[in-house]
Amino acid sequence: MPVRSGSPDRVVVGIDDTDMPGTPGTGRLARSLAASFGGAALGEPDGVTRHQLFEGPGVPKTSHNSAAALALDVADPGRVTEHGARFLLDHHAAGSDPGIAVLVGSPPADVLAFARRTQEELVTRQEAEDLAAEHGIPLTGLAGTRYGVIGALAAAALR
Repeated sequence: MPVRSGSPDRVVVGIDDTDMPGTPGTGRLARSLAASFGGAALGEPDGVTRHQLFEGPGVPKTSHNSAAALALDVADPGRVTEHGARFLLDHHAAGSDPGIAVLVGSPPADVLAFARRTQEELVTRQEAEDLAAEHGIPLTGLAGTRYGVIGALAAAALR
């Protein structure tokens, strides 16, 4: 796909907590989101990855506490954030707590360390939000408790 302006940036989109019992999982929604980027002429993702997060006591989860990420090269990362958030708002399961993170380039070391911690221990939504704000990473909780921002940031960094 030709790039419209500027040189393309490698963008990773992380999503989490988009499902409820009896509904399609976050992985399926991530694959639909990936397809929608091509349909919106934003870029062609190179696949979706699943990232297993901590499943211990106190972790709110639907089933296996995994998050998903996809990567693509785009000229306008802001459009990716807007499109992804709109898509999730239109397609998340009622009652879920979806979050989305959009990471441009490689994750900062402390964000990657946070992401690895999410695989081993309980972390807080505030930690995710503070780290994202510190590094200017778009991170949005779209509904409910907004706990999906934890896995969204983790998935984007782990990808």
